[in-house]
Amino acid sequence: MPSISRRAAVTSALAAGLLAANARATEPETPGIAFAFEAYVTIGAAQTPGPTPFGGRNRIPITGGHFEGPTIKGKVLPGGADWQLIRSDGAVTLDADYMIEADDGALIHVHNHAVVSGPYLRCAPVFEAPIGKHDWLNKAIFVGTVTVEPDGKAVRVRVYKVT
Repeated sequence: MPSISRRAAVTSALAAGLLAANARATEPETPGIAFAFEAYVTIGAAQTPGPTPFGGRNRIPITGGHFEGPTIKGKVLPGGADWQLIRSDGAVTLDADYMIEADDGALIHVHNHAVVSGPYLRCAPVFEAPIGKHDWLNKAIFVGTVTVEPDGKAVRVRVYKVT
């Protein structure tokens, strides 16, 4: 019977392990979500340029606010805006672009895309955080819900990390 070298045995074991891991990796996994933070975002009066070739357009100024979650909190900086497009099918798309500042002074860029269709209002924020303590925001996919406050002067955005 031929003998197998130690190197060949290790190589075979590694290959078998990689094949098994690859087989497990191809099995579909149902994603979950974990609460990241809630933001209370104050907004100004809508600026409406009127109908465009793409639909009705609105610009909603973002004037401030605050946010807090288990591992991050801070304030929403004024100066951003939420660009809304009322489509011909009645749905509305929102593209908010603004900055938040964590308690430690880290500035984090937020680009939040949302869709409104009847009672459905969901968003998918993307973050650009500095490398360091808040870098986890750069390395995950997030989804969320948006509710308009009764007075119409703010929205609440609940953000969840897809796990």
